Amino acid sequence: MRLPIRILVPCVLLSACAPKLARTWTAPDVGELRFNKLAVVGLTDQEAYRIQAEDAIVEVLTVNAVASHTLQPEHTALRDTARMVEAFRKAGCDGVV
Repeated sequence: MRLPIRILVPCVLLSACAPKLARTWTAPDVGELRFNKLAVVGLTDQEAYRIQAEDAIVEVLTVNAVASHTLQPEHTALRDTARMVEAFRKAGCDGVV
């Protein structure tokens, strides 16, 4: 089946507009990072958005991850850094996104 030119040309032009990385930077003293389990934290004042964002990110990550709202459901818990760090450690998290 042939695609009409009105559909094909814009698709080709838009695919050529994909962003490309010109340069990247990594701190020279940082080696390869490997995490066993990540905690995902959504920073927003809207609790529903936080839950949706964290769940969506956990779903697409290719590593073992947990949404912070499952560890500390209270929205105000995010403001207590020590409390969140303790919750992450208890859950076995060694990194935060």
